[in-house]
Amino acid sequence: MLRAVSAAVCGAALATGAAAVAAPPGAEGSDWASASLSSVHAGARPVALVVSLHTELQCGQLRGGALALTFPAAARLPRTISASAIAVDGKQPLSVKLANRTLSITMAPPVGAICDVIGEGTAKIAVSRAARVGNPPAAGTYKLVVHYRTEAIPAKLKIKA
Repeated sequence: MLRAVSAAVCGAALATGAAAVAAPPGAEGSDWASASLSSVHAGARPVALVVSLHTELQCGQLRGGALALTFPAAARLPRTISASAIAVDGKQPLSVKLANRTLSITMAPPVGAICDVIGEGTAKIAVSRAARVGNPPAAGTYKLVVHYRTEAIPAKLKIKA
């Protein structure tokens, strides 16, 4: 069911013409992130958010370590967010915690043997409308930061009037 939620979030973001940001120039071989919203209009709430994190993956999955999203100061956030409103590559996290403007995501550790194939790929972090996240009230370009392992990777959110 969570895969369906993730697919619906991605589909909604694309069907509404939400802007997605491509890799920054010269980003080949380095980590980068882009973000798309189900609505890019100022003040829209609730919105679905899909963050694409291009990084090294192990067997097509994030390699573990810290994963968090820091929302821009102007974003409208609820006091708490349920783990059921978040999906990382279609899987529900073990837990999430919203502190200040940072959503920390804890994934369940892998079970059993894991292969050793390491390669570049893209992980999708989906925040559904059930999270009750809202766009900033004014048009502009805002920075959302993806924290993964030891890196802070910026993504742009373009909000229109």
